[in-house]
Amino acid sequence: MKNTVKVNLCSQNLVIVSDEPAEYVMKLAQDLGDRISEIEKVNKYKPAISNVLLCALQFLDEKNKLNDELEKLKKENERLSAENNRLSSTVSSPRSVAVPKKQQSFFDSDMKQPKQKASPAKSRN
Repeated sequence: MKNTVKVNLCSQNLVIVSDEPAEYVMKLAQDLGDRISEIEKVNKYKPAISNVLLCALQFLDEKNKLNDELEKLKKENERLSAENNRLSSTVSSPRSVAVPKKQQSFFDSDMKQPKQKASPAKSRN
């Protein structure tokens, strides 16, 4: 459903038609007006269009930097997911490990206690 919203930006009355809720459009207009006002404080003697264009450039810069960061995070997420899958498959499918005979004979059959090594018989001479 199309919403019609009346806003005032830089002393210009605008009618915006959008699929977005009216409250959202009004919030965007308010944020934009606030940003333009901040730029106008620094550039008092510049024409309004210059300040609006500077604001637009700032928004595009922020958008591009956020998109770059998003792409980096997506790649990192893919890398970590692949590593997680690799590690999960390693853990979920245990491999058979052959135990050397020396270690097998060290423990008795119920694996509770180590076997006692036979002590050499003392000879009496």
